[in-house]
Amino acid sequence: MSIKLTDIEDIACSYGILGRVLGYGDLIIESAGTYGILVFRGIPRPKRVKLLIERQMFYLEVRPLSSS
Repeated sequence: MSIKLTDIEDIACSYGILGRVLGYGDLIIESAGTYGILVFRGIPRPKRVKLLIERQMFYLEVRPLSSS
């Protein structure tokens, strides 16, 4: 499954008590496309993944891909 960066509307992280201590949690991605809300459960360092995705979204806005 893949989602275009341009289709992502929101990204959030969710942690349980044990996940917060051990550094894992859920990554929740809300998509404008057909997928709706995707939840990736039990991934390591979800906040870092969230920041990496947001950084790529920012770069895409600043430097859009050329159409040629």
